[in-house]
Amino acid sequence: MGRKASAIRTLIALGLEFGRHFQDPDATHIAGRKLSELTQTSDVESYITDFENICSDLDWNEAAYQAAFEKGLHWKVKELLSQVYPAPTTFEEIKTHARRIDATRRENKASRPKRDNAPKKSTTPAVTSTKTTTTTTKTRLEDSDNYVSPKEREKRREENLCIKCGSPDHKFRECKN
Repeated sequence: MGRKASAIRTLIALGLEFGRHFQDPDATHIAGRKLSELTQTSDVESYITDFENICSDLDWNEAAYQAAFEKGLHWKVKELLSQVYPAPTTFEEIKTHARRIDATRRENKASRPKRDNAPKKSTTPAVTSTKTTTTTTKTRLEDSDNYVSPKEREKRREENLCIKCGSPDHKFRECKN
């Protein structure tokens, strides 16, 4: 008890003491969750920055950082990274390869022409035979149970009857026959 607590003599020491006493006890857990949810949504450089900011609250080994980093990469970067030979062994090598792959991927995407999802219209007109179509259609109509001759249609039209069935209760548009 005869010993007095030593006074904090530097600003850095003050910051460390302050952090030790008032730091969020759950910060490590929150940072781990954020890291597991982090994914590359833009360029890899932004992803690396976000990744390293979150890692500042963690004390993991290099293998854990590598696994978390690769998990959040864009699927195409991840796929091409898996094809690098010899495989990168350090976290810095992985980041270097990811930067190069992402830059190439983005250059290729920018230089590729935009695809139009609309169906292409044919530039050559379709060739049809009017005679054949007319003859075939006429033959089919005459064989149909619902066929009404042109004279009969005109007569029904003059009498305000349904052209199709001859009923005075409705017009052709509403005919259910």
